[in-house]
Amino acid sequence: MASLARDINTTIQDVMSHFKGNAEDKTYVITGPSVKSLGAGVARGLAIGNPKRLILIGRSKERIQPVIDEINKLNPAVSTYFIAVNLLDLSTVRKGAEDIKNITPEVHGLVNCAGIMAPSKYEKSADGIESQFASNHVAHFLLTNLLIAELAKGNGVVVNVSSTGYELGEVDFEDPNFQNGETYDSWAGYGQSKTANILFTVALAKRASKLDVVAFAVDPGLVVETALQANSGVTQDHFMKGYELQVKRSGGIPPPMPPVVSLEQGVAVIVWPLLDPDLRKSSGSWIQECRISSAKPYATDADDAEKLWRLSEKLVGRGFNL
Repeated sequence: MASLARDINTTIQDVMSHFKGNAEDKTYVITGPSVKSLGAGVARGLAIGNPKRLILIGRSKERIQPVIDEINKLNPAVSTYFIAVNLLDLSTVRKGAEDIKNITPEVHGLVNCAGIMAPSKYEKSADGIESQFASNHVAHFLLTNLLIAELAKGNGVVVNVSSTGYELGEVDFEDPNFQNGETYDSWAGYGQSKTANILFTVALAKRASKLDVVAFAVDPGLVVETALQANSGVTQDHFMKGYELQVKRSGGIPPPMPPVVSLEQGVAVIVWPLLDPDLRKSSGSWIQECRISSAKPYATDADDAEKLWRLSEKLVGRGFNL
């Protein structure tokens, strides 16, 4: 098969046209596929490829049922399931993983897509973890590890959806909870969680290689069509505070604003690593604009990736010795 020419303009339609057959009879698990989300776009895109199952994870079936209905019309042959999980409560993640295991013996792709962005008010999860770190990273860390046997059976691909927001903050391994909120900065918290997505990918790729499971961290780009900002309560003024932090972290030099991309372009970045077998040799990579890219050293450092793994094990209350 000839390679797919890829750049920022590549769409999910391009990816599925080229790799459609690679999704056939596969099982994919997707977090956060509510209406007007990247996750929903991923589910719709994969449905074109005749997968066997699409398992959609979210907090509210009401917000995901329209996506299920759309998939049923698009391709009635696909078995589509809803699994109730609140990423701010690890007990529901554990139950959700068991529910998935009761549906399928193998998982070919796991897309960790759900998340929240920069809530101005400091909040903690049911497990006492700062909400962004909890939902964007820790819950996905737990879910991935609980499904690792199923991913191994499916020679699975894990895609962790990060963003250039990782440039807003490193992971504070000693105090990810911002001194219980006393030093909380919403955008630094968002940056911490998005950096964690990349570091988790680095550690997972190394640890799971013996299981023939691969992992990638992706930046879908600036997609304004999604409901992420609205659902997180991010106003234009609050968004500017994030930009000001980025300027500060850049030594006072205003960074260039990333180009706005369509939902179809953003989804392509997520689905490509799920379907292109040639990419498996590059497990652990950071992907932007449908190309392997380079993230800042603090987000890819192997030692920090292991620190994050150990911290995550502590936060979920169990070890995962892959």
